Amino acid sequence: MVFNTSGLIRTYDFTLTKRRITWSRMVRALQRLIIFPPFWLMFSLGRCLDNVFSRGYRSQEIKAPVYIMGNPRSGTTFLHRLMCLDESHFTYFKTYQLVFPSVTLYRLFAALSQLDGLCGERLSRWVARSEARLFAPWREIHPMGFTLAEEDEGLFAHTFFTPLIYLFFPFTELLEGVKFCDRLPPKTRRQLAAYYKGCVQRHMYAAGRNRVLLSKNTFLPGRIDSILEAFPDAKFVDVVRHPYDAIPSLMSLFHAIWSLYSPEIAKASPESYAVAQMGFEYYRLVLEHRTKFPEGAFVTVRYEDLVTDPKRVVEQLYRWLNLPMSAAFAARLADAGASHNRYHSTHRYSLEEYGLTKQHVYNELKDVFDAYGFAR
Repeated sequence: MVFNTSGLIRTYDFTLTKRRITWSRMVRALQRLIIFPPFWLMFSLGRCLDNVFSRGYRSQEIKAPVYIMGNPRSGTTFLHRLMCLDESHFTYFKTYQLVFPSVTLYRLFAALSQLDGLCGERLSRWVARSEARLFAPWREIHPMGFTLAEEDEGLFAHTFFTPLIYLFFPFTELLEGVKFCDRLPPKTRRQLAAYYKGCVQRHMYAAGRNRVLLSKNTFLPGRIDSILEAFPDAKFVDVVRHPYDAIPSLMSLFHAIWSLYSPEIAKASPESYAVAQMGFEYYRLVLEHRTKFPEGAFVTVRYEDLVTDPKRVVEQLYRWLNLPMSAAFAARLADAGASHNRYHSTHRYSLEEYGLTKQHVYNELKDVFDAYGFAR
């Protein structure tokens, strides 16, 4: 399996040489070094055992997977989790499955869950407490949980070829080599595509079988070509939000995590601007690809339509996908929409606090504004 060894070495080199050394930063860097090897060992062992006990995954077909994409902070998680309510048609990655993408480990965790149920669910209560602590910083920005549907970019965290590493290692130099995996050397790109396809095959073999993979990935614009090469019949749903809202929201997501271990990074900083540049380039990439997708393989959803009437948007997508909507799913969808209408986020942000202006954003994305008819 391909791994970005040089990138990992550089992150720790930068941690020690490009930032003022603090006790907090050293402790966190050591924590990552200590935690990573056991996870990697379990991940690797599970995948090796798959080739012994679940070899059938290698012939698992993947038919017309559906990918929800869009600039981060554009409502992709909301739409994804709405459609994940229809488990008769779709299967999707949960957080723990992204950490341990192995048929063997899926089955191990299922067996442990059953055993825990017979023993008073003590393990479940401990996991719930750990989950609450671990994901607390994300609560208002992006609710997370071990068994919640999550975007499959987490699969690439195992390879260290992902913009996610920038959340924990905020060095501008790191971002350039991982945000556009389609631009990596051909050999590396093929290895990454093979690794990802193997993860999807394992998942479908263990949990999906006759269902359709429903994926959500906000970093997908950097690897659209690779996905199409792996799954030529894939379908793409692009959720588009006004850049004046999406860009500062994206910057605030990254800054919220940085503030936990690098509080010296200001909101208006080179690190934040690098994130904004990534957001700009993702908008442009999707716009560039709109004419390259096979006919009937791409559809756009407006963010304002999604948050105003999510049920109608999902119904339109089902017609586009030529899928029937069961009465049970329609009822769950209506309940979820009602819950959404009662929810009010406390997450606040603005372009100005991150050192940007509307004029700057417009200058970066004039073609995008014109294509989508965004108000200036």
